[in-house]
Amino acid sequence: MLKQSANVKQSPVSLTVFERYFISINNPEVPFFTPDEDVIYFIERYERSEMDIMFQELNTPFSVESILKAIGQLNTNKSAGPDMFLNDFFMHGKLSKYLLVLFNKICELGYFPKA
Repeated sequence: MLKQSANVKQSPVSLTVFERYFISINNPEVPFFTPDEDVIYFIERYERSEMDIMFQELNTPFSVESILKAIGQLNTNKSAGPDMFLNDFFMHGKLSKYLLVLFNKICELGYFPKA
């Protein structure tokens, strides 16, 4: 109904056909599978167990400097977000050492709270 009111044309391709197409082009066992050079490069690195090296930078703990840099990019005079804290609270409070502990513990545990 919304699409009709916005004059959005219906696709002649059904969702089932769309799904089958994308499954087939990403399945190496299908005769029409033709990966691009990025996919081939990624697969080769994966098979050589280089993924740990590739993503090692993602396992780097947070630093006070990175938190302070992020806080420095906040805008003042903005309304609070879902956490109900104003940006000014982070900018003028002494929260960086507590945020550092919190963020690193979240990454260490692998549990990311919804709130």
